[in-house]
Amino acid sequence: MSAEEIPYTIDAHPVTGVYNGKFGIWLFLASEVMLFGALFSTLVLLRVGAPNWPHGWELLNVPLATLNT
Repeated sequence: MSAEEIPYTIDAHPVTGVYNGKFGIWLFLASEVMLFGALFSTLVLLRVGAPNWPHGWELLNVPLATLNT
């Protein structure tokens, strides 16, 4: 049995000069930045828009959360 290389991972793309694996990692990182950016901006908008933002211990059961952790 001979080892064969997958052709699309051998050479860089002729137009961009970037390997598919490297492009995939950058695409993944960009999607994570957009996801967490959206989550943090939503948190900021909700906190700024709420007149009285409650403390976490007022609404949540802290001992139960500690036990679950």
